[in-house]
Amino acid sequence: MKNLENIEQKTLSFLKQVSDPLVPIDKLVEFLRGQQGCEGVDEKLLLDFLRGHELFDVVEPAINEMLDNLSEAALLDNPHPVARVILTTRVPTQRQMAGMMTEQVQVVIDSLNKALISARDEGDQATAHKLIEIMSRARELQSRIAAHT
Repeated sequence: MKNLENIEQKTLSFLKQVSDPLVPIDKLVEFLRGQQGCEGVDEKLLLDFLRGHELFDVVEPAINEMLDNLSEAALLDNPHPVARVILTTRVPTQRQMAGMMTEQVQVVIDSLNKALISARDEGDQATAHKLIEIMSRARELQSRIAAHT
C-alpha cells in the first residue's frame, strides 16, 4: 500500500471526527477511497496496517468463528459482520460494545432466517430443524447481552 503516512493521517482525522468511535472497516475504506492519494486502498492491507499500529485497535467480530462453522456446514452463505476500527484513545463503553454485539447477532439471525426459508422451500426438514435450534441459541445470546447493559 502506497503512501501509508497519508492513509494514517486521513484515518486519524476521520476516526477523531465520527460520532460513533467504532467504525466498520468498509466505511473507513469507502471514506479513504474518496480521498486524494488513497483511491486504491485495499481493505485487507489496510486492516493489516491498522492491526500493527499503536494508535488503532481493530475490533474483530467475536461471532465470526461461529459463522465460519455454519458456512462450512453449508447452512449459511457468508454473512460475516465486518471488523471495526477505533482509535485507542476512544475505547468504547460497555453499552457500545453490547450494541455492536447485538448488531452482530442480529446479522446471524437474519441470515439463519433466510437459510431456514430456503431449507423449508426445498423440503429439507433436517436442515430446517438445525437452523431453528441455532436461531434459538442466537436469540438466547441476544437476551443475555441485553441483560448485561
